[in-house]
Amino acid sequence: MSSQLSAIDRRGFADRVYEALRGSVLAGEFRPGEHLVETELAERLGVSRVPVREALQKLKSEGLVEDAPGRGLCARRFSAADVADIYNLRLGLEPIAARLTTCRAEPVEPLEELIGQMRDASEEHRDVAAMTAIEMKFHRKICELSGNQILAHSFAAAAAQIQLAMSVDNDSVVDGSDLAAEHQVIVDAIAAGDPDRASRVMIEHILSTVDQVFDGMGEGEQVEEARARLLWGLREG
Repeated sequence: MSSQLSAIDRRGFADRVYEALRGSVLAGEFRPGEHLVETELAERLGVSRVPVREALQKLKSEGLVEDAPGRGLCARRFSAADVADIYNLRLGLEPIAARLTTCRAEPVEPLEELIGQMRDASEEHRDVAAMTAIEMKFHRKICELSGNQILAHSFAAAAAQIQLAMSVDNDSVVDGSDLAAEHQVIVDAIAAGDPDRASRVMIEHILSTVDQVFDGMGEGEQVEEARARLLWGLREG
């Protein structure tokens, strides 16, 4: 029995190391392209290199860290094309999720609760990383409420990369109440039982956020080419 309990404890320990590193990556504590040195991370966490190495490999499989030729692993760098791909996926999944959630007349209380958490994070801490994490929970919840398990699974599989891409523009978020208001519009459309409106406002929300991400990447030919790759046909004008 003691051997089994020891194994469980080691697994739990490795999970805590993984969650700590994952949280730091998603919070934007590492610059894109920053070299992730196992010995330094292990020292900061007060652990050996083994669980750190395992955690980094798991983060690599999630697309949150990547190979740095000749230098091990580094924090994920998003190209403009990567952002276009991620947001095209969102445009393919989330408007449908909003429509299905509305048609199923799902209760909006869980979504209202998350909006309240956005406001609290803004008023109490002005913690942009926390607000972004809550925002991801909001969008994931709509996908779950859609009743389409394949859609919900697809969004969940990409959620970490979506959240990391959103962090490109974290510095521009100054008022979490605005973030809450943007999401309240989506909830109001769902609560009103208007699937067309719910789908439309979701599209508008996603397109507005990707514009902010692109703006955070600066100007350049690659950025403009990536903008052109988006499904602009969903937007008027």
